[in-house]
Amino acid sequence: MKILFSLITIVLASHLSAQPEPLDNTFNDSGKVYTKFDQFSRSKKIVVQPDGRILFLGQTGNPSNYVIARYLSDGALDPSFGDSGVVVEDMNNGIPNSIHLFSNGKILIGGQANYDSHSISDYALIQLLPNGSLDTTFGRGGKVTGRLDSTRQNLITTVMASDLRIIVIGQYFGPSYPDTMMRGFLMRFHLDGSLDTTFGNKGASTFDFQNNGGHILDAVLLPDSRIAAVCSEDDGEKDSRLHVRFFGWNGNYESSIEPRGEQFFHANYGASICKTADNKLIIAGPARRPNPINMLVAVKLTGDGWRDISFNFGPSLIGGGYIHDVAVTESKDGSIYITGEAAYESGGNTNVLFLIKCLPDGSRDTSFGNRGVLLPAPVGGDIAEYSAAIAADSNNRILVAGVFSTNFLYDQRTIVIKRYIDHPVANVDIGTDVSSLAVHPHPVSNKLTLGYRIERAEAVSCLLYDMEGRLIRTLFTGHRTAGSHTELITITDPIRPGAYFLHLLTRTVKQTASLIFK
Repeated sequence: MKILFSLITIVLASHLSAQPEPLDNTFNDSGKVYTKFDQFSRSKKIVVQPDGRILFLGQTGNPSNYVIARYLSDGALDPSFGDSGVVVEDMNNGIPNSIHLFSNGKILIGGQANYDSHSISDYALIQLLPNGSLDTTFGRGGKVTGRLDSTRQNLITTVMASDLRIIVIGQYFGPSYPDTMMRGFLMRFHLDGSLDTTFGNKGASTFDFQNNGGHILDAVLLPDSRIAAVCSEDDGEKDSRLHVRFFGWNGNYESSIEPRGEQFFHANYGASICKTADNKLIIAGPARRPNPINMLVAVKLTGDGWRDISFNFGPSLIGGGYIHDVAVTESKDGSIYITGEAAYESGGNTNVLFLIKCLPDGSRDTSFGNRGVLLPAPVGGDIAEYSAAIAADSNNRILVAGVFSTNFLYDQRTIVIKRYIDHPVANVDIGTDVSSLAVHPHPVSNKLTLGYRIERAEAVSCLLYDMEGRLIRTLFTGHRTAGSHTELITITDPIRPGAYFLHLLTRTVKQTASLIFK
């Protein structure tokens, strides 16, 4: 089946936000890329390759298919990958969930295939070559599918790999479904896709969830080849609680804990785990209280499951309604970023993708967003953003992917990828190139003229920060030619009188000037 897609630019009615997004305008000249498909789509994962190219994993179509898109570092679809940058694999109503990039450039995807109305499905693995074509040395023609003995619904949640083996974790229903509850499984494969029968019981290891019900939310492979899995488990009442289960590399179950911050996690609405550079674990997700669930909590654990009490993440109220699809990552400088989907206002139908930045100790980075929390206002009409994924590149830029809709639930066909770049004033030499920025008049009221010069044609952003390093406003972004420029800027929303920094950014130049608003 041919899935149509296009790289598009969406122009929307402007709605000024109290929290402007610090987008990287070297990415598609706007900080955002929209890729529209002709059918319903979902965002699953995003990965940054060592060369800066970006892999996106999602699903599209009805019945659904796996979709993998690769973008160049500047946001353009990579013409050397698949069909003009996109690969669509028909897995007979399959659901992709996880992606792994090998050091040789091969791409491994795990999920579900052959799902039907009777809850019959197979676990599925697909391996692609670096150019997006199926790797025919893997499995049967690049694919591996199957079921555990006498089971019905099989789903791989997370795929992990080293240079020696592939290990997957997921869940399944027994043969008498729906009379039996979901169980968990781990499986190990050789790199050619054949089952490693030395693992567990002939290649597979199974386990029960608490109170005989639950499912896997996320998992990571630890340095000692053990596995840490975040699970939603039945609490015996009406809700599910989050547990972290630890498994040995041979598939044996070791231990389980129920982590908590100031609140217990509410696992009904998802959670995410990431491994930090110091080999600890960050877990983020919604809290069990209040109602509606709009409080986010996060904890840091050692590889043995002990809570790191030096990680001081206070609960955060996000938006006005339910939080979903939380994802967490660590940037190269040790900062922690958490994204997810949240209702922008209480009782509203508009969802947005929020972004939180924390310092390595878990405290909010107050130079980012509104004291560490970015909740961008909808930019017009009945618009919603769903199903968040997150990744960090080697330049500390953060990529957030989701689904963009202009008609609430009925037009979820456009994938949006945003790239954020954080420019705290403290990291900028205030004396650098100040003479090349000219601001008139001064002090500033509601209009100003900015004169500057750049030596090459490139994207330019002009950002306004307060004296504490908080981003107040993005004054303009766009592509400019080499040479001298004059920008007339009108301030439509009043800015509090006081001292500020004006920050002009390109890919190669940082220029800063101080100014006074009266």
